[in-house]
Order: sequence, then structure tokens, then C-alpha cells
Amino acid sequence: MGSEEQEWTEAPDGWGPNEEHEDNDNGSGLLDLFGNDDPHDLFTFNIKINNGTTKTIRLTGFKLGSDETDRSTGVTIWQAAPRLADYLQEHSVMCEGKSVLELGAGLGLCGITAYYLGAKIIITDGDTHVLQKLRENVRQNCGSGDNDAMTADNNAIECRQLLWGSPHMEKFSELEKFDTILGADVIYT
Repeated sequence: MGSEEQEWTEAPDGWGPNEEHEDNDNGSGLLDLFGNDDPHDLFTFNIKINNGTTKTIRLTGFKLGSDETDRSTGVTIWQAAPRLADYLQEHSVMCEGKSVLELGAGLGLCGITAYYLGAKIIITDGDTHVLQKLRENVRQNCGSGDNDAMTADNNAIECRQLLWGSPHMEKFSELEKFDTILGADVIYT
């Protein structure tokens, strides 16, 4: 967690001590040896980079129906993120050489896609547990994810916490202007 970050979780009850709890009880008190109750999931996406090559992005998170997604919506892939990633590939001019901010990045699909399309991007989320997963995914796919930006050629990627209404939120508007702002699955009804 960065020095200006604060512990915050989307879930009212927090993650609690059973955050990685795996339970193979099938509800009858018997252990289900053949059931797959592992809440973890690996999401794989192929993106087309501007130079014509294809990059495979692998994101670790949790299955949509798992208890973890009840605690935070940012730990899985929802419907809009793959669609926005596809849109960015079709309209790469939105990213190429641009300064980009992603709000509520979750596991990071759109931000990582923008990075490979040539963006200097800051990927944000508020939930500290989601930020941990986001940083792991950025490290896995881009070789970085700490608060220090990773740069390659003219693009860069950085993960930061952004809590609406917090004092450090103003730094985003004071320090940098963005050409493109992304947000997928950030509004729920």
C-alpha cells in the first residue's frame, strides 16, 4: 500500500479473517471431494497491438459467483471491461501517445490494454484489496504495478488508489491533465 493510501474496502463488513477461505462442505456437513469450490479464476484476453502483434493478457481474480465478489465488485471481470478493451483496440488513437486515467479499474483489463496501445496510464481503484490484485496483474502482464511507474518506449503504467472525496483526490487534477478517461462497470443499479 502506498504512503498516501488508506485502508478501504467496498464491503460494509470488510474482508475479514476468512478472505482466502476455501470451503469444500457441500452443505450437508460432508466434504465434497469432487467439487470445485476454488473461488479463484484466471481471465485470459488476446489484444491486438498497433504493430500488428497479439498480446495475451492474463488476469487473476475471483469467479463471479464467489463470496469474494460479494465483498468487492472489483475482483472479477464484468461485461463492460472486455467490450471497452475491444473498443480501445478498434480506436487505438484514444491511447497512442495519450495521457490516460482509468477509474475503478478492478483487475486492470482496460488499463493494461491502453498501456499496450501506447498510453501513459494511471490505473485507479479505491478498494485496497482490489488494488493488491490490480498491482499483481500489472506486474504479471507489464512487469510493474508498484506506485513507481514503469516505462517502455513512450508508454507508462502506474497503479494508484483513488477514493472519491478523499484529500489526495485533488492531486489527480493538480498534477496532470488527461487526454482520455476510461471507466467500465463503474455504475451499478
